[in-house]
Amino acid sequence: MAGNTNKVRRHCLLPQIAAARRILVVTKFRFFGDSIVATPFLRKLHESCPQAKIDLLAGPSVAPVLENLPYLSEIIPFGSAQTLNLKDNLIMRKRLHLRGYNCAFILNRSLHSGLLIRGAHIPCRIGYNTEHRGFLLDVKIPYEYNKSELDCCQDILRATGIE
Repeated sequence: MAGNTNKVRRHCLLPQIAAARRILVVTKFRFFGDSIVATPFLRKLHESCPQAKIDLLAGPSVAPVLENLPYLSEIIPFGSAQTLNLKDNLIMRKRLHLRGYNCAFILNRSLHSGLLIRGAHIPCRIGYNTEHRGFLLDVKIPYEYNKSELDCCQDILRATGIE
């Protein structure tokens, strides 16, 4: 997949994202490090959308470490056995839906996270086109496995008009 950098399609979503009142960012539920690596993404998103409440859906171990980030309104813990439990997934879908998110950035590359966010009826879903979940996303970003997670997160921002 080397050389796909120029294949990231640009979308004119910045006005839609900039107008968002509530934004959800989803990181890996089981991997603490991926949420830490997402902090520059969160900072840049906050700078681009200062009026939006930005929440993070992440594993339970993330909250104590990132709870004082000024870029986040709330950290919603979810993960471990909950992600395997249908009842907990349905409860989380409804909880996310009732919060009225305008946009979701799904940094987690799993099919599960795509299904969860699609089921929450968030109108603008942006994420990596991996794990056969492209049909669940509005903006599909190619994931380049030879890049660092930081660079891949920047690909998502650039594809949505945030430099």
